[in-house]
Amino acid sequence: MSNPEQSPYDDVLTLGDIAAVLTDRTLLRQFGVVALTLLTAGLAFGLIPMLFGQYGDHNLLQLAGGPGAEQTAQTNQNNIGRLVYIFAPILAPMLATVVTFVSSAVQDGRRRTVVPAAMAGAFVGCLLFLLVSTWLPHTQFAVVENAFPFDSTVPPYDTAGVLLNGALSGLAGALGALGAALAGSLLG
Repeated sequence: MSNPEQSPYDDVLTLGDIAAVLTDRTLLRQFGVVALTLLTAGLAFGLIPMLFGQYGDHNLLQLAGGPGAEQTAQTNQNNIGRLVYIFAPILAPMLATVVTFVSSAVQDGRRRTVVPAAMAGAFVGCLLFLLVSTWLPHTQFAVVENAFPFDSTVPPYDTAGVLLNGALSGLAGALGALGAALAGSLLG
């Protein structure tokens, strides 16, 4: 950037400039909507194994063993919890893209403000989605003799692995949010 006076202070970024950007209502609203929606969806997704495993129709929830196999509620809960682990990294970026598109379509802010906020919200939201949706089922895993996957021991929760998967899923979600925020802001 330059100005006619050739001021040496033209490109200086002050703490006041940073504070103004971080306290902008549109930016905070866009970030919050995307991140909190994904956090809430992760909470709901993480509750599925507990609810279906304990209270669902066990005949409908058989995932292994064939038609004659009897499965306990804990076996169903373990199996459905494993499904959450499998699908959470795939589901989070897709949800981030959809939520970003919808929230960007109704925002009245400038595209330069809305898009980075949506991307940051998608990244943080995907990370939180994976943490919550995998931690909740893991708290309910238990050993069931002669039943896959935990017939002898339940491994400890791998926080570092989940954080890495959450960050990678967050990158994919942020890329999806980039396109969705641009498309949504064109509609608005």
